[in-house]
Amino acid sequence: MTLLERAHSAQKALFSRYDRLNQLWTEAEKRLTSNHVPHFVTVVCQRWPDIQGEETIEEIGLVKIKGEWRIGFTEVDGRDTDYLHVSWIPIVDCSAQIRVNCAKHLPKLEQAVVESAEKFIPRVDIAIDELTKFLA
Repeated sequence: MTLLERAHSAQKALFSRYDRLNQLWTEAEKRLTSNHVPHFVTVVCQRWPDIQGEETIEEIGLVKIKGEWRIGFTEVDGRDTDYLHVSWIPIVDCSAQIRVNCAKHLPKLEQAVVESAEKFIPRVDIAIDELTKFLA
């Protein structure tokens, strides 16, 4: 088999798998967003030191992107702890390598989403009490 034939064979095999991979990420996104999400939730996928010895962090999260809750991906410089300025990319728009590497972190993200909602319940109760008192 020539190199060109091998390239076409690999392309054919990968493209069908990429379609399935994206379909599954879309289903995962629907599953996670069906939960009530009070605020963005993230989990670390990978950490490594950069050239200057600072830490670089890859994360996936359930975040708002253009007004919609999406599974997103970001790479954060360890010195940048201001998440308001972090750029999130929908996971389905990321490279195949990122989509493959992040798949194993979905259970951890789902757990964080559920725990976030559970912890938010008492805060809502307090806000209801405060508003009720204010309006009494």
